[in-house]
Amino acid sequence: MSELSLVDYYRKNDFNPVLIQVEDIPTWRKHFDKRRNLYENHLKIPLTLLGDKSVIEFGPNSGENALVLAVHRANLTLIEPNEKVIPRLKELFEKFGVKDTIKTLSNQTLESYQTHDKFRIAIAEGFLYTLPNRDKMLEKIAGWLLPGGFGIVSYNDRYGSLMEALRRFMLFKVCELEGIKDVHSEASLAVARRLFEEDFSLISSSRKFEAWWKDTLVNPLVSSKYLWSFEEMVKILERCDCLPYSTSPVWSTSDQYRWYKNLREPGHIKIKWMSDWIYSLRYFISGLAAIDTSTKSLGADTVCAVKDFVCALFDGAEQTPVKVPEYPEKIDLLLSSSNDVRLRLFNMELKTLLSLLGGTSVADILTCYRNTIFLRHSWGTPYHYLCFQREN
Repeated sequence: MSELSLVDYYRKNDFNPVLIQVEDIPTWRKHFDKRRNLYENHLKIPLTLLGDKSVIEFGPNSGENALVLAVHRANLTLIEPNEKVIPRLKELFEKFGVKDTIKTLSNQTLESYQTHDKFRIAIAEGFLYTLPNRDKMLEKIAGWLLPGGFGIVSYNDRYGSLMEALRRFMLFKVCELEGIKDVHSEASLAVARRLFEEDFSLISSSRKFEAWWKDTLVNPLVSSKYLWSFEEMVKILERCDCLPYSTSPVWSTSDQYRWYKNLREPGHIKIKWMSDWIYSLRYFISGLAAIDTSTKSLGADTVCAVKDFVCALFDGAEQTPVKVPEYPEKIDLLLSSSNDVRLRLFNMELKTLLSLLGGTSVADILTCYRNTIFLRHSWGTPYHYLCFQREN
C-alpha cells in the first residue's frame, strides 16, 4: 500500500490549505505585503527584478502566492497536481489580468514532471519535505536552475517544531482524557478551540483557525517522519553545486561586519552558516528572540537531545495511551543557563506543563497552560524557508 501524500490528504478532505480571498482588495494588499516581506527582506530577492525572468513553481495550489510573482511580470511555469484547485488558479489570474504570465500550467507531480528548460528561480513550498524521495527531488529542483539561479523550498524544521509538537501533543492528550477517539472530528476541533484559538487569533496568520487545525494539529503528514533540517539539506545541495543564500527566519550573520572584497571559500561559508545555526538553537526552540550571549551547552549532544525530544512529542501523541516523554536534562540546562530571563521562565513553564500532561486532569492542564506567561504565546519556528543559489 502506497504512503499517503499531502495531495491525497487535501483531496480526501476536500481541503484548500492556503485559501486566501485575494479578490478582496485589503486582503490582497496584506497578502502582497507579507509575500514581499518574505522575498525581499528575508530571502533577499527583489521582486522588481523578476520581470521576464523564468520561474517554475511546484505546488502553487490555487495560485495566491504565484499572483505576487505574476504582477511583477515573471514568466511562470506552474506545476500543480491537485486538479481541484486549478479552476480557481485560472480564475484568479484572469481577474488580475495576468493570465499571459503563465507559460505552462500542468497538473503533474514533481516526480513525474520532466523538462529540458532551465529557470532563474525554482520554488517548492509546503510539500517537499513530505515526499519519501525528498532528497532526490531536492537535487532535481537544483538541477533545473540556471547558473546563479535561486531555489526556494520550505519545510517543517526538525528543531523549530518543538512548540508545534507540544500543541499537537496537548490536543491528542486532552482528546484521550475526554474520550474523543477521532482527532479529525468536530469534537477534536472544539477541544483545539478551547486550547489554542484565543492565542492563535493574536498571531499574523493568513488562514482561519480550522484550516490551521486541519493542516497542522491533525495532519498525519505533520509528524517526526517528515521533519527536515538546514544541515541535512545543505549536504544534499553541496552535491549540486549550490550554496545557502538566505533563510526565513533570518538567523545567519555570515556577511555582517565583513568587507565585500574579503571573499570566503565555499567551505568557509558552510562553516559560518552552521556556526550561526548552532548559536540560534534557543531561538528555534522557543521563537523568542532572546538576548543571549552564552554559548554554554551548545554542543552536539544538546542538538541531539532537542531532535529526540521533538520526535518523542510527535510520536508519543500517536501512541495508545498517549505517552508523555521525559524532559531531557540537556534542554533543561540549555534554557535554564540562559542569561535571558524569558528563556528561563519559558523552561520552567514547559517543565510544569509536561508534568501535568502525565496526569488525568484536563482542568489542571488547561489552567496551567492558560496561566503561562511565555509558553502559550511562544510558537517556536516550525516553518522554515531555505533559499539556495547554483554556483555554475
